[in-house]
Order: sequence, then structure tokens, then C-alpha cells
Amino acid sequence: MACHLVSPRSKDLCAGAIMESGAFDNATVQLFPETNFRAFADAMGCTNTAGDDAALACLRRQPMGLKFSEALGSTGGFGPTADHVELDASPEAYAMAGKINPVRGVLLGTNRDEGNFLMPLIQPVPNAPRSTKADVVSWLRGASPSGAAHWLTAAQAKRVTDEYALEMEASPWAAASAMYTASQYLCPTHRSARWLAQSGAVPPSRVFVYRLLFESSLARRQQKALYWFYWCPWLVLRPPFRCDNVTEIPAGVGHAADVDLVW
Repeated sequence: MACHLVSPRSKDLCAGAIMESGAFDNATVQLFPETNFRAFADAMGCTNTAGDDAALACLRRQPMGLKFSEALGSTGGFGPTADHVELDASPEAYAMAGKINPVRGVLLGTNRDEGNFLMPLIQPVPNAPRSTKADVVSWLRGASPSGAAHWLTAAQAKRVTDEYALEMEASPWAAASAMYTASQYLCPTHRSARWLAQSGAVPPSRVFVYRLLFESSLARRQQKALYWFYWCPWLVLRPPFRCDNVTEIPAGVGHAADVDLVW
């Protein structure tokens, strides 16, 4: 939805907008689309040694099966890009400059524990869920097992862990989830709400911000299934074989917990 709110070609197509779990940010915008395409082609066995056109023709012949899903996931997936047709820049750059398409109102918000669902998937903390403070500091400084880099300095990492001192005492992993939620979702959403209200494209009184705190039974089951999959590797024959405290980690109101409630 963020792309439609800033894309010149989408002007006047929407009366209003709802942006859930992430507003104007660059998290889903491809910075290196050509690299992603070639990595995906290689993962699908469509090497591009004969050129991109040949690789594309090969991809179009492939079935939409498990291999396709695994290849897409391993190469970062596909998303909007500044192709100079729909977008000339990232949605964040448009919004920051006040270049937002006029609409009658916008609802945007986040879930209380976005990181609970997302961190095991894309930015896992070392030794989760039994992470220590040292593990969290290492994660903040760019040592995520997924290779995702935050690259905070030692001083910056200390400032962050000091800010979450009480949470760190209770559970370093839960503290890391709170850090992730605030930095990747809560703060960018509040910043986006200010951009919307100041843009003149939306009446300030029609910019509504929410934060979902309700933990539905369905979202709880989905979250627990994810924990079992990532933290009980014996289920998928991946060492190390530890599962004893998975059920002690609260499910919380993770990323996508709002989807079932909306639909």
C-alpha cells in the first residue's frame, strides 16, 4: 500500500489506505534487483551464462512447486523496485519529501511483538531462545546467523542494551525481539504517520495509528508452530537437538497476528 500512496501512476486510484506492520520504509524495496534475479535463476537451475533473456525464458518453463518457493526464499524474494516506471525512488524517500498521493484517510500500525515471529525467520539471535546478553550484543553488531548485518558500534550496542536493561535481565531473547519491533516497525510507523499528517495529502485528523495488543488463539498456535520448527530441529532432522524450553517462550502478538483479525 505504501507504494500506491507514492507512485505517480497510482494517483486517484485509492480513496483511503491501510498499512499494517510497516509503513514507509525500505525493507521490502529491492536495492539490487538484478542481483536477486540472477541468484534466483541460479537457484532454479536457470543459469544466466547465456544471458538474462535465456534465464528468464528458462524460469517461465519451471513449475510453481516447492523448489520455486525454496529458491525464492533463499534469494530474498521479490518486491517493489525503483524501476522509473512505477517508482523513481523508494517509498520512504517519496514520503519524507511529502510526495504522497491525496487520500481521505490512512490507518497504519504495528503489532506489539513483531520480532517474535520475524527474528527466527530472517534475523535470528545466536543460541536462541537461550540467548545471553553477549549473544544479543553480537547480534546487534552484525553477527546474526542469517548473515544479516546491523553493524552497530560497540558503544551503540551498549546504549541499546542499557535502554532495555530490565528486559535483558528477564530474557535477552525477548529483549532482542522488543528492540527489533521498535526499530523496524514501531518507530518507522510513528515517523510515517508524521509524514502523512504533514504532507497535506491527508487531513491530519484522518491519520489513525494503532498498536495491536490482542493475542488471538489462532496467532498463538501459528507462532508456537514456528518456534517448534526453528528451535526443535530434530523435527526436521537438523542438529543440535534441543527442544526442552520452547513452550516457555510466550507467543505474543507477532508479525501477521493482525491478518486473520482483519479478514
